[in-house]
Amino acid sequence: MQLGSAVILLGALAIVGCGAPATSDAPARPPAALASAPACASAPAVVVLVRHAEKASEEGDPDLSDAGRARAARFARLFARSSPTHLFASDARRTQATLAPLAQATGRAVIVRPAKATNALGEELRALEPGSLAVVAHHSNGLPTLARALGVELSGVHEGAIAHDAYGRVFVVVLGCGDRPPRLVELGTDEPSASAPAAR
Repeated sequence: MQLGSAVILLGALAIVGCGAPATSDAPARPPAALASAPACASAPAVVVLVRHAEKASEEGDPDLSDAGRARAARFARLFARSSPTHLFASDARRTQATLAPLAQATGRAVIVRPAKATNALGEELRALEPGSLAVVAHHSNGLPTLARALGVELSGVHEGAIAHDAYGRVFVVVLGCGDRPPRLVELGTDEPSASAPAAR
């Protein structure tokens, strides 16, 4: 998974992704308008959605495989520099293990929410303070629901889930603000198969 561009994109989206671009002939906004503008206009909340890394088994509640641990470590090295404010995972070992290296690198505790409570987690993410950066590790069948709760739709969804081998897809959602809709940017190089069977 090549996520080097993710750090740059996250910073750019967090700084300018929400506002209209400045132009030389645009009229200056009066001080009153600036004072009344919502805080998210200049510092939107950003949510990064990832599927858990590769798991060691299809049975029970498995931990990560060696490849999964390597992916989690790589993810941590790249995204720790973006200084996430929140880390969320489901109550499965594999999602928590995916964020464990990032939690250690940033000193942030992983907030655990039930895997089936995607709607409640979506509400919690929508309520993030302006300027927040949340990283969420979830499941192939939970990511589309979370994305929809944030106002965006993921591509490559089959029967309510992304492909079972889609470990390299990273979804960056800049939350909406006022009359500005949310924005979705997908990062990663692992292309899932649209016909592949879904697995959590």
